[in-house]
Amino acid sequence: MSNLETAQAFVDALQSKDFDTAAGFVVDDFQFITPKLQIKSKADWLEKFRSGAGGGDLPTFDALEEGSDGTITRLGHKKIAFKKIKLLQTFGFADDGKIGSITIASV
Repeated sequence: MSNLETAQAFVDALQSKDFDTAAGFVVDDFQFITPKLQIKSKADWLEKFRSGAGGGDLPTFDALEEGSDGTITRLGHKKIAFKKIKLLQTFGFADDGKIGSITIASV
């Protein structure tokens, strides 16, 4: 599977709320970093996403794009109060092809 295919399969599993399948695409020391959240393991990520799934106003993202270095990114936004915040989501990959990190930052 290419990095793009792995990231898309992960995203598809999340959208279906199939967290066990999504977890199969990430390494055990998976890191999920946002301006408000820093998760440092697959187990912690699973716990947070299972308990928070479907709650709150989630970001909206465009299609995934592959960079020349194999990094996968996508632009998005999240509405906070009356403002729309632009976001960049970046997927990093481990040597085994699994997702090692996902970072969401405002741009």
